[in-house]
Amino acid sequence: MDGGQKVEQLHGDVAEEDPGRRQRSMVDEANGDEKAPRRSKRVASLDVFRGLTVALMILVDGAGGEWPVIGHAPWNGCNLADSVMPFFLFIVGMAIPLSLKALATKLTYGVDMKHVRWGGILQRIPLAYLVVAVLEIVTKDAKIQDRSSSGFSIFRMYFPMACTDNSPHEGPFKNDAPAWCVAPFEPEGILSSFSAVLSTIIGVHYGHVLVHMKSHTDRLRQWVTMGIALLVLGIILHFSHGKKLINNSYICVTASAAGIVFSLLYFLVDILNLRYAFAPLQWIGMNAMLVYVMAAEGIFEGFLNGWYYEGTNSTLVYWVRKHVFVKVWHSTRLGILLYVLFAQILFWALVSGVLHRAGLYWKL
Repeated sequence: MDGGQKVEQLHGDVAEEDPGRRQRSMVDEANGDEKAPRRSKRVASLDVFRGLTVALMILVDGAGGEWPVIGHAPWNGCNLADSVMPFFLFIVGMAIPLSLKALATKLTYGVDMKHVRWGGILQRIPLAYLVVAVLEIVTKDAKIQDRSSSGFSIFRMYFPMACTDNSPHEGPFKNDAPAWCVAPFEPEGILSSFSAVLSTIIGVHYGHVLVHMKSHTDRLRQWVTMGIALLVLGIILHFSHGKKLINNSYICVTASAAGIVFSLLYFLVDILNLRYAFAPLQWIGMNAMLVYVMAAEGIFEGFLNGWYYEGTNSTLVYWVRKHVFVKVWHSTRLGILLYVLFAQILFWALVSGVLHRAGLYWKL
């Protein structure tokens, strides 16, 4: 077990280390400079940004119901909660060039695209089955008894229909609402997934800048310029933007926010070396999977809520939230916000810090 943890720790350090610092350390070793202080090779701002994203997820899930500005926008618009998913996509994309660069120094990998058979019959069958099966599941309950038999009326059942009389706002479903209105998946489906890929690609570009440019000034110039350009483009395209459809304006605005926030964190943490101020977020970022599962998904609170006294409302979580936060501040909204900030985010930041000191990380 110790060996496995050690391998995971080494892999994490290599995967997200600063290529510029690594190159400088190799030069120092080659010159025999053993007295030179060894600087941390890991890009701390990546961990801080990842920790910030996980903390935002916990915040919007826990306090979004009491604070509308924190929760998701109903349709158009972009609140704080609407930036969480793009931030995740951005950091995932940014980590890809760093991971691949680390792998390239260890092994030879890849596929000769010349010998790949695209669109072969065996590949085509499952692809066609997947697409048609999904379409059939979505439209299987479509009402066709009122369709006329003239012309191409049968194809009308494939046309999109509104769920409510006041769509896209909330309200009771129409009698002839399509089946996907109550389906357990996103009605936009794969189209939104294609749009979400663009946010990840922007993150990949930021990662390439980190890999190929060694100067802090050059990196910040590239990142900030692209962030501002995306913001301007998002404003120009502002006929509407929102997470529901992940349109171009939403992609540009949220990717711009991610890029500018990361640039600011890079300047503060990796250039000015203000790591202690952001240590809680860095600890969360280094154990992001643990905090996500236990706090964002509510596994830990769910376990605690399983133990109660006399009634299901007499749990430790309920008592702490009510008596330590809500009653002390005489406000449900403020009490819940402080409970999320301290009893969830700060608590798991401290747990992650202890695990970091012990060299324990939860990774796949």
